[in-house]
Amino acid sequence: MSDEQPDYSKLPLEERLVHKVWKARLEAYQEITKDFEKSPNEESDVFTPFLSNPELFKKIVTDSNVVAQESGIAALNAFLEFGGPRGAMKLRSQVVTGLCEKGLSSSRAGTKQKTIDALLWLIELDIPDPVIEQMIPSLSARLPKLVSGTVKALADIYTAFGAQTISPKLVLPSLPKLFSHADRTVRAETSNLTVELYKWMGPALEQVLFAELKPVQQKDLAAAFEKVKDDKPTQTRLLRSQREAMESQTAQKESNNEGADDDIVMGDTEEAGQLDAYDLMDPVDVLSKMPTDLATKIAAPKWKDRLDVMNEVHQAINVIKLADDDYLELVRIFAKCLKDVNIQVASVAANCIDCLAKGLRKKFHKYYQIVLNPLLERSKEKKQSVLDALNGALDAVFESTSLSDILTDTLEAMKHKTPQVRLASSQYLIRCLKETKTAPTKPEIESIITTSIKLVGDTLPGVRTNGFEVVGTLMKITGERELNPYLEKVDDIKKNKIKEFYDVAEVKSKVTAPKPKAAAPSKPTSSTSSSKTPSKAASIKRKSLVAPKASSISKSTLGSTSSLQQKKKPLTGSSTIPSKRGPTSPLKNDPASTRIGALGNRGLTGRSLQSSTSSTLNNVPSIKQDSGLNDAERAELEDLRIQKQSWLKEREKLNWQVQESIAESSRLMTEIQTISNNSDRLNEQHTNDVMTIKSKETQLQRANSDLEISRLKISQLESEIMLLKKQRSSTMNTFSTSNGLDLSSSSSLENERPRQYAPLQESNGVRSSVNSEFSAKSPTLDNIDQKVGNLSIDNDQKENNGLSRTMLDTNDESWRRAAEVTSQLKARIEKMKAKSRNTNNIPSSSGYRS
Repeated sequence: MSDEQPDYSKLPLEERLVHKVWKARLEAYQEITKDFEKSPNEESDVFTPFLSNPELFKKIVTDSNVVAQESGIAALNAFLEFGGPRGAMKLRSQVVTGLCEKGLSSSRAGTKQKTIDALLWLIELDIPDPVIEQMIPSLSARLPKLVSGTVKALADIYTAFGAQTISPKLVLPSLPKLFSHADRTVRAETSNLTVELYKWMGPALEQVLFAELKPVQQKDLAAAFEKVKDDKPTQTRLLRSQREAMESQTAQKESNNEGADDDIVMGDTEEAGQLDAYDLMDPVDVLSKMPTDLATKIAAPKWKDRLDVMNEVHQAINVIKLADDDYLELVRIFAKCLKDVNIQVASVAANCIDCLAKGLRKKFHKYYQIVLNPLLERSKEKKQSVLDALNGALDAVFESTSLSDILTDTLEAMKHKTPQVRLASSQYLIRCLKETKTAPTKPEIESIITTSIKLVGDTLPGVRTNGFEVVGTLMKITGERELNPYLEKVDDIKKNKIKEFYDVAEVKSKVTAPKPKAAAPSKPTSSTSSSKTPSKAASIKRKSLVAPKASSISKSTLGSTSSLQQKKKPLTGSSTIPSKRGPTSPLKNDPASTRIGALGNRGLTGRSLQSSTSSTLNNVPSIKQDSGLNDAERAELEDLRIQKQSWLKEREKLNWQVQESIAESSRLMTEIQTISNNSDRLNEQHTNDVMTIKSKETQLQRANSDLEISRLKISQLESEIMLLKKQRSSTMNTFSTSNGLDLSSSSSLENERPRQYAPLQESNGVRSSVNSEFSAKSPTLDNIDQKVGNLSIDNDQKENNGLSRTMLDTNDESWRRAAEVTSQLKARIEKMKAKSRNTNNIPSSSGYRS
């Protein structure tokens, strides 16, 4: 009994789905799969338990047994396929994470494929973004096989549904990290996913992705992209919403006998084309990255400082998508820098305008008037790098505006006195005419052809060539007949030149396209009128009135005319000829009265429908006749409306310019006031500086004067000292001569004095007193020399100057005393000489030896 397998089929289905034995769960999964496949419709009761309890499938897809798990995921696929969108919406949040973690990382190939099929069903039945968002965290998992399985699943999803259906914006931020993954399989699967995205996105993927990759990775991807650049991807699997829209469109086409389902699908996929990188990027706030003192740095006197800050600004705004913000002040700064004397600053400013216009696109429309004229005016530069930057900015401005917006300023620049400006502006107009998707209006055509005809006769060959090309490109848009009246005065040689450019021109818009549609309904109108009207001449006259305006009649007018014709067809056989001829022939014979009658009562539609009889049938032909004349009137009205629109645009432009002028005036007044305040402050500071300088100069003059006086006084003192020294030396010489001493110098005198006069001091008191007197007086002269040497001539220290004056006064007194001492000394010397003579007469017995 133990070898027999237990029978789990007797257990309830709910118990078997969560049974601890995997074989019981396996049988339950297989059973519900068959039930789903046999269900009659999406409202069947077999789906109810799982719709009411979505967590059942959460446990099923993460079954611990790999065999049971594969069967459980197959059951999920059956549930999604036959249960419809309602089941997908209920289960999506419960099963996607489990499918990624347990299904995509499984070692069984069948489990992986069934998991990918389940993800495809979840995307098809609802919307793709929630599924992709739940798959993204698995790209950062630690398990390499889970990461590689998720990347492969994403590649299969984009292959099936395409990048137009599922935005790559959710996946792109994770690609650089995946390319740096340590696992080789992850990198290979990431490369496959990137190549698949490139098929749909084209060069836009390189703009978004390559900036964050290493050069080696860029090189490998570029080589892989080169192999598939010509491949046209096709969406192989449609969302449920797309399929329903396709079926309704197919039914409508079949009812009109136009096309089939296959043609519609292929047309949609081919029309989708490549994605735009702008739509895949998040907007960047660049105003917060601008330097706080940008206006001050832009006004710096050194061009290198201005260039550095402009390069900093260009680096900040060089992003794919800019946040919608107020860039008015920044645009004004760029317009100001376009007029800078340095061409490098102007070139960088043009690059900044290019980045700003491409980053804002249509949101740049409100700023284009500020920069368009400066760009065209600066195109007088001949350096090619500057012209390339200006042309790039001009093209970016056109992409954010329209031909009508830039036309007026461009035509004015084409009349500029500088040939280089005429050349660059005409080239710009040619590029705009080729790229515009909206054909110019009649007034615009007239203004373009009038200005271009003048360029055809320009003195510069390049300008003449551009004039030919402008006319030829415009002719490609309007057709030859439209421009023939303007080319009557142009000679045949120039016409041939225009015809050459007309033949090779490629444009994206044409005025002549609606003409065949407008001519089709006019034919039955003229034929019925000729059949109903006995007068053949009147019919021809009416046709000539309608034909010239057929090209400008709107589609709504044509529709109303055709509806009137359909209503009038049953009445042609029942009405008699007199009843038709009565009201129609006077209107046909007198178009002027018809025009007055049409406008005299209530405008173009207020025409009188009265006839000679009160019969209702008699009024129907008059309505038909009035509708035929209203076509011509409506054509004129269309022209008036077009002119009104152009006038309104011009008025709006003028109002904008007035507002800009007022704002610029207020800004300039503010700058003037600021400059005035700065000037007053600088003047005041200058005055204070001048006063300080004058004060310093006065002090310096005084110091120089004191210095000169001190130097003069010192020179006087030195001369007096020299005189005293001479007198002293002469006195000492005299004294030494009289006493037989050698006093060649004051020092020798002082040194020899004690030794030579010692006997005299011992023997004679008179000689001792003379010697002492001489010794007492001589230090005075030494002190005078010392004080004179210590005199200071520093004019910066007032105390030293005062001390110098005191010393000079003291020295004057010393000189007087010295003079007195000298005179007294001379007298005493004379006396000593007399006494010495008397002493020589003393007898030798006294003990003195002469």
